[in-house]
Amino acid sequence: MELRKANAWVLSDLGFKPGHDLAPRRVDFNLVFPTTTARDQNETPVRDLGFNWELSVDAVKPGTFEATAYRELSPQLEPITHAEIALIEQITPYGGYVDGWGFFGNSVH
Repeated sequence: MELRKANAWVLSDLGFKPGHDLAPRRVDFNLVFPTTTARDQNETPVRDLGFNWELSVDAVKPGTFEATAYRELSPQLEPITHAEIALIEQITPYGGYVDGWGFFGNSVH
């Protein structure tokens, strides 16, 4: 599924529609890398894009190394998709990919 369509579906599924609380909140992007070197080489560039960075202790996928990039964003299609594209462009050359996003630890509504 194309990225914009996938993000629109997720936002709709979570109940974000015009008129809902669209105040900025923490949006977490799960980043997956093939090696610790690839993961560690991306920390500073991802921070330079305006994200915070946390290492994931337990990899969801065996044999991968994960981190969470997060920042405050309005729960709307354009800001989330723009942020995700920036992360994809940064980490893809290192074999990394974005394995979803969410409002983990936030109240959704």
